[in-house]
Amino acid sequence: MSPFVTCLTNLSKAITTSTIKVRCVRRYEGVPEDKNDNSLECVLHDIEGTRIQASFTNNIMKKLASPLREGCVFYIKNFLVQNNTLKNKATNHQFRLVMNSYTEVFEVKDLTFPRMMFAFKPFPEISLLRQYDDIAFFDVIGVITNPGKEVKQSKYRLIEIEISDEQHNKIFCTIWESNVDSYKEDFKKSKGTIPIVIVQICKTNLFRGEMRISTHFQASKVLINPELDEVTAFRKRIEGDERFIPYGSLGQVGPFISSEFENLTVKSLEDLECLEDGLYWVFGKIVSVEAHYDTWYYMSCKTCFKKVEAEDNKFNCSVCKSTYSHAYRRYRFIVNIVDDTSNTSLLVWDREGIQLIGKKVYEFIGADNQILPVEDIAKEIAKKLVGQSVLFKLQFRNQLEYYKSYPHTVNKVCNIPHVVEKYTPQLLGSQEVRKELKLSDLIFGSDLPEVSQKSFVTPDLSSVTNEINHERNIEGSVKRCLEDDFNCCDDIVGCQKNKNQKVSKE
Repeated sequence: MSPFVTCLTNLSKAITTSTIKVRCVRRYEGVPEDKNDNSLECVLHDIEGTRIQASFTNNIMKKLASPLREGCVFYIKNFLVQNNTLKNKATNHQFRLVMNSYTEVFEVKDLTFPRMMFAFKPFPEISLLRQYDDIAFFDVIGVITNPGKEVKQSKYRLIEIEISDEQHNKIFCTIWESNVDSYKEDFKKSKGTIPIVIVQICKTNLFRGEMRISTHFQASKVLINPELDEVTAFRKRIEGDERFIPYGSLGQVGPFISSEFENLTVKSLEDLECLEDGLYWVFGKIVSVEAHYDTWYYMSCKTCFKKVEAEDNKFNCSVCKSTYSHAYRRYRFIVNIVDDTSNTSLLVWDREGIQLIGKKVYEFIGADNQILPVEDIAKEIAKKLVGQSVLFKLQFRNQLEYYKSYPHTVNKVCNIPHVVEKYTPQLLGSQEVRKELKLSDLIFGSDLPEVSQKSFVTPDLSSVTNEINHERNIEGSVKRCLEDDFNCCDDIVGCQKNKNQKVSKE
């Protein structure tokens, strides 16, 4: 006779004698609460598809009658129910299960029990999210359209890939640490095929207004072309779609980069006044750069890349709650652009600045093999940028007060010549910039109601930095998103007790 089974939604911390019937979705090595014993974490689902996380120590696992295997169905009884407050939690359930010496686990052969190994979330649904959700876990399936490349740091390794669903909706996924090696190995095996990937137990990551996904500690699993019914069904859905082609080996990312820029919807600058909030591509020719002395960079924390404040020969980071003896200079400047309809001002940050300029800050070296003075670097920046035609992806906010006061933030740039040429307006050059505009107006700005039709307005960059940094703080871990931020090693400024600050490359 089958025992009485409690659904996972009906568990209570007060009852320790419950029996549950579950399927093991995922098992992995976790971070043990008892440092003297390793921990095995499991994600389980019941007959209703509700997921919960369960923790076993190795000592407990040795005493179990049946080993926990992924995909198998088990009865589990006599366990503790605790609040799910783990840092590396892998389910949305308010509780987690903790097994003890009284716990009993029995495998059962039940072909009628539902098999819900994956909880796929549609890409459009992910992209429409506007807030970073720290407790939302889900799975995705799609075709790898850009395999990415490995980025190594002293503490981190990552690969950022691009995935497309069957409707060619695309999303970026950051693969971290423990999944990097398995991903590289599996991708090499997929050579000559259309690589279909499943990312199991991933989470959202909001970066500069764009929703992405990433793996989550050891809980995530990345599978490429696994022999699963879900992959077979997906492959049938994309059968005959010539836009999905077999790929070669990892590292041949060149052919895939431009695919991101196919069939772009590029807005004119004149359209910016009536667009809703969101992300939009625009074409612009850079006609001037606000890179005057002390306005083309900001001092950043070496850990989180946020702005730091200098005080008593030290640099204080309000995000890391730490004080450092040195900080990094990173790009942050305004570019003024025009197309054939209007003009506007854009705020460019470090990653995009490096791409457009072709140099990191510390690479501006003079004849004496020393880093150039900041005022000379500003002139070099203007020389390199003025005249460039670029596609800008903007994080757009069209609230009237914000639009008057601040430039649009650049989320991404494309300066690949053949791609930019495709979207260059034929009548470029018909939009004239006011010649009588004074330099003081550009530096200090002015209260002009019709920004796009009159002249450029450059706001106080310090206020922009404070607001945008505050916005980034609530977006989650920005440094866990893009490889360029990790690869950056800008010039370092260390406070000295004398008036001269030492600048050196770290």
